[in-house]
Amino acid sequence: VLVGASFGGVVAHALAAGLTARGVEVPRVVMLDAYHPHGYADGERPPPGRELPYVAALLAASLRVSLPPEAAADLNVALLHLLRPYRRLVAPDANVATLREDLARAARWMREAEAHPACATALPATDLTYFQAATRDAENRNAARWSALHRRVEVIAAPGDHFAVIRDAAALVEAVVPELCALDRGVA
Repeated sequence: VLVGASFGGVVAHALAAGLTARGVEVPRVVMLDAYHPHGYADGERPPPGRELPYVAALLAASLRVSLPPEAAADLNVALLHLLRPYRRLVAPDANVATLREDLARAARWMREAEAHPACATALPATDLTYFQAATRDAENRNAARWSALHRRVEVIAAPGDHFAVIRDAAALVEAVVPELCALDRGVA
């Protein structure tokens, strides 16, 4: 069983695809509100080259931080408004530089996942448990895109937004896949 939260769900699926291609059985992939490169609603996808401000705006929405209008044109303004809640809720030791690095990493992952062939690899012998944030755009198609690639699918609406699902990941997985916790397997 492979488990991945957010972009880790993409990694879990890619690992399952690689293992399956080598003849290793992967009975289940568990994804916690995982991004799919073709699963976002119209208008959710950032324009090419604007991924970093886009990720900053997503983080602001998840942290419930109102960014001033000038933050759209000046990433430093956005970072200064995001730093305090980011420290409080995500990374207590973060500074502006580490926050920028985290956002840059997320933006790079978005660009790279777009072209990764594993995102289109069907796993007809693998079940999927997908935890979808209940607070999301109505046209978000991430769960549907991943579901089309797996044998049996269970989509579970998890309370809250993307970051709430990530924060509650251990409890969510234990509630649905107790054998995973009993076996003390790793998490992707």
